[in-house]
Amino acid sequence: MRQRPGFPSTGSTERPDNPGFASPEIMGGKKRPHIWTHYFVGGSTNPVSLPPGSDINKQLAIDRLKNAATLEISLTPGYKKGDVLKVNVVIKNTGAGHYLPTGLTELRQMWLSVSITDAEGKPVYQSGKVDEKGVIDANTTVYHTVFGDKDGKPTLHVWSATQILSDNRVPPKGQKEESFACLIPQDAKAPLKITAVLNYRSAPQEVVDALLGEKSVKFPIVDMAEISTEISL
Repeated sequence: MRQRPGFPSTGSTERPDNPGFASPEIMGGKKRPHIWTHYFVGGSTNPVSLPPGSDINKQLAIDRLKNAATLEISLTPGYKKGDVLKVNVVIKNTGAGHYLPTGLTELRQMWLSVSITDAEGKPVYQSGKVDEKGVIDANTTVYHTVFGDKDGKPTLHVWSATQILSDNRVPPKGQKEESFACLIPQDAKAPLKITAVLNYRSAPQEVVDALLGEKSVKFPIVDMAEISTEISL
């Protein structure tokens, strides 16, 4: 691998050579133009799936996640108070080289959280919120794979899965678009700030709680990408 601390080496970042000695020079080691690394980093940042004391691996995983995708916000100008504000957010898979997410796609979660606030910080709209138990709002689109059993019912038990009910992951060099809408309150103070964040988690917190016990381990949520814009009224 070319990834090492400071170099995520994704499809959207530099992948420079790593010159050095594969073995100590005093033992006859020769300098090479590139020394391959063997971190074998995926998308796991939780303590359960990482070896003890593996802070480097955790940071390398975060670096890769933060350089795998980008976001774009688009909306038409000319809104005023009382109008229905429509916002489009595009997720672009610019660096992964594979579907996002990948691996245990029936467990891994990737989703957008979108917030709109006025000039005083007053909330106008929010989507993709995670509650105090770590559960994502039910109306949120989660990018993952849903397996089905022989009766066509969703299942997380891979040994019972006989089919794929849905797969809405973002393909390599591909994109997905989501639309959001809300009513602009009459008392909203301009400008409005729109913020979109692409989130990632290795597994649903409710599944972790069921397997390991409630409050035993909290799986971290990684902000893969973030973008903000403002509109006047």
